[in-house]
Amino acid sequence: MNLTSSQKLRGIVLGLIVGTLAVYWPIVDFDFVNYDDDEYVSANPMVLRGLTWEGIGWAFTTNHVGNWHPLTWLSHMLDCTLFGTSPAGPHLINLILHVANALLVLLVFRRLTGALWCSAGVAALFAWHPLHVESVAWVSERKDLLSTLFGLLAMLAYHRYATGGGRRWYGLSLAAYGLSLLAKPMLVTLPCVLLLLDYWPLGRLVLGASYRQTELKPGGVAPLAMTPPNWRMVLLEKVPFFLGAVALSIVTVLAQRAGGAVMSVSHHSLANRLAGAVFAYAGYLGKTFWPANLICPYIERHWTPMAFAVALGSLLTISILVWVWRRQRHLSVGWCWYLGTLVPVIGLVQVGNQSMADRYTYFPLLGVFVMVVWSGAGLVARSRQASAAGTGVMAVVLAACLILTSRQVSHWEGSEALFSQALRVEPRNFVAENGLGYTLLVQGRIPEAITHLTKAVELNPGEPNSISTLGRALAAAGRAEAAIGWLRTNLVAYPEHSRTLSVLADVLANQGQTNEALLVYEKRLSLKPVYPPDHAGYAALLARAGRTAEAESQFRTVLRLDPASSLSYYDLAVFLSSRQRNAEADEFFARAAGKEPAIFQIHTAWAAHLLRTQRPAEAVEQLRRALPAFAESPPLLDLLARILAAHPDARLRNGTQALALAEKASQLTEQRDPRHLDTLAAAQAEAGLFPAAVATLERALELAAGERAARLRAGLQSRLELYRRMTPFRDAGDWLVGN
Repeated sequence: MNLTSSQKLRGIVLGLIVGTLAVYWPIVDFDFVNYDDDEYVSANPMVLRGLTWEGIGWAFTTNHVGNWHPLTWLSHMLDCTLFGTSPAGPHLINLILHVANALLVLLVFRRLTGALWCSAGVAALFAWHPLHVESVAWVSERKDLLSTLFGLLAMLAYHRYATGGGRRWYGLSLAAYGLSLLAKPMLVTLPCVLLLLDYWPLGRLVLGASYRQTELKPGGVAPLAMTPPNWRMVLLEKVPFFLGAVALSIVTVLAQRAGGAVMSVSHHSLANRLAGAVFAYAGYLGKTFWPANLICPYIERHWTPMAFAVALGSLLTISILVWVWRRQRHLSVGWCWYLGTLVPVIGLVQVGNQSMADRYTYFPLLGVFVMVVWSGAGLVARSRQASAAGTGVMAVVLAACLILTSRQVSHWEGSEALFSQALRVEPRNFVAENGLGYTLLVQGRIPEAITHLTKAVELNPGEPNSISTLGRALAAAGRAEAAIGWLRTNLVAYPEHSRTLSVLADVLANQGQTNEALLVYEKRLSLKPVYPPDHAGYAALLARAGRTAEAESQFRTVLRLDPASSLSYYDLAVFLSSRQRNAEADEFFARAAGKEPAIFQIHTAWAAHLLRTQRPAEAVEQLRRALPAFAESPPLLDLLARILAAHPDARLRNGTQALALAEKASQLTEQRDPRHLDTLAAAQAEAGLFPAAVATLERALELAAGERAARLRAGLQSRLELYRRMTPFRDAGDWLVGN
C-alpha cells in the first residue's frame, strides 16, 4: 500500500502524540517537588493568586530565584487561575507544551529539509529521550518548554522569510525569539543556530566561492551548484537577534548575581570551569547514547586526569571527524549546534552547585539527533536491505527510549522518590540529602529527617539552608537546645539568613522565650516584610503575648497575602479556636484541610479543636480519615492513640488499636519522647498490660528532665501510681491534646 505524503505525515503526527502522551501521562498525578517548585509555584504567594495586574507587574520587575523570566512567571500564574493550586494542572500544561515542541521539531526540519522520515526520527528522539524527562516532569522547568517552543517558532518563521516570505516573517521570527528570551535566556545562541541553518540546509551562507545544496534528499546527499558570496547580508540579518541576546544576557547575569546564584572564581577557578565544561560536553554525549543513572541534581565531580584525557580526546576526535567529513554539512551543523547552544549552561559562568543537569540538553541535543539521523539515513539509502535494517534499528532505539523514559518519569513522582534515586546514584549528594531530609520532616518522620539532614551538613559544612532545616528537625524532635545551638552558629556566619531567623524565632517561641522570639521575628520581617509564614509566626507570638487584636490583624494579613495556601487558613483557625470562636474556627479548619490535605498538622489541630469543644467522635473520625496519608507521622498517631486509650466514653476506646498506634509512634521517635511513651503506657494499661505500662512510664520519667518538664513529670508520676494500682487512666481534657 503506497501512502501519500500527507497520509504519512498524519501518521507520524499521530504516533508522536500518542507515544508522548502514553509515556508522560503519569506526571499528571505527580506532586510538586521541594526543589524549586516551592519558589516557583507551590509556596509563592504572588503566583498562587493567579493572573492579577499586581502579579503581571511583579513578573516584569522581580529577580526572584535569581532569574529574570517574566513570561515563565505569567505562565505559572495562568496555571493557578485555570487550575487552582493543584499540581495536576501545571504538569498537564508541561506535557502539552512538550507534545507541541515535538510536533514543531517535526515541522521545522521537514520545512527546512524536505526529508519527512529524517525529520520524524529527530522529532521522535526529541520527544522520547530520557534526558528530556527533567524538563517535562518538573513543574519548575516550564521555562525550558516555553523557551524552546518560541525558539522553534522563530526558526519556522525564519525559514519562511529565508525562502522568500517577506519581511513580515522576519519580524515574526524576531518577535518569537524575544518571547523565547522572556521565558528563559537559554537560547541567546539562537542567532548562531540561524546562521548554521543558512549554511545547511538553506544554503544561504557561502564563504567565498563555494557550493550550496540545491536539492536535499532524505539521505543528506544532494547535487551542488555554484553560488556567489553573500555572507555580509546573512550576518546583517542577525544583528537584531544578537542585540536581543546581548541585552538578555546582561539582564540575566545581573539578576543571577543579585540573587546570589553566580559563584565567584574563589569557589570555582577558571581552570576548574574549563575542565568542567569539557566533562559536561562529553558527559551529555555519553548520557545521550547510554542514558543510565539520570538524576537531579548531579553534584559529585569525578574529575581525574585520566577521565579528563578521555573526555577531551573524545570531543577532539569527533571534531576532527566532522572536519574531515565537512562536505556532509549536517555533521558540521549538528556538532556546532550542540557545542554552541550549550555554552550558556556549560559552567563557564557557574550558577548553582550542580555539575550538570539533564534539562540543559532539551534544545542542544537536536544537533546530535540531526547528526545521527541524517548520517544513518545516508548509510542505509544505498539498498533496500540496508533501508529495512536501518528502519529496524531505529524502531529498537525508539522503543528503548520509551521504556527508559517511562522508568525515568517514575522518579519524579514526588520529592522522596526524586531524592532517593539521586542518593542511590550519588551517595554523597548533599543537595539530595537535604531535600530528602526536608521531605521527611514535612511528613512528620522526624528521626529519618534528622539522619539525612545531619549527613547533608557533614557533606557540605557551613551550608546555611541545611543547617536551618536541621535546626527545625531537632526542635521537632524535642531537642530544642541543640537546635538553638546550630541556629545561632549559623547566624554568626550568615546574620541575615532569613530561613535561619524564621526557624530560630519558632524554636524560641516554643521554648517560652516570647520576647526574644518577637525580636527575632521583627528582624526577619524587616528583611522581607511580605513573607506570609513569618507574619503568621509573628502573629502567633503576639497572641501568646496577649496582644490579640494585633495578632488577628496579622493573621488576616497573611490570608490576604497568600489566599491560596492552606496554612493561611490553618493559622487563623488555630487562633480562632484559642479565642473560643468555634464556628469560625470550624469553617477555617475545613477550608485548610480542603486546600491541602497533605499537611498532618492541619488534621491534628482540627481534631484537638473538636476535642476541646466536646466532639470526640468527630475528632476520631477526622484522625481516621487522615491516618492512611500519615501512617508515619508520630503526632497524628499519638493523638489518635490517646483518645482510643483514655477517653472516658467507652464507645470510643479501643485498647488494641491504641496500643498498635502508640507503639508505632514511640518506635518512630526512637523511644526518646516522654509524651509518646506516656501515651504508650496509657494504651498498655487500657489493654491490661499494667507491668509494661509501669516500666514505660518509668522510662518516660527518666527522659522528662529539666525545669520546663516539671508539669509533665507530675502528670507522669500520678499516672504511674494508677498503673501500679492496676487502674487505667481516663481523661477528656488537656492530656488528650498533649497539654
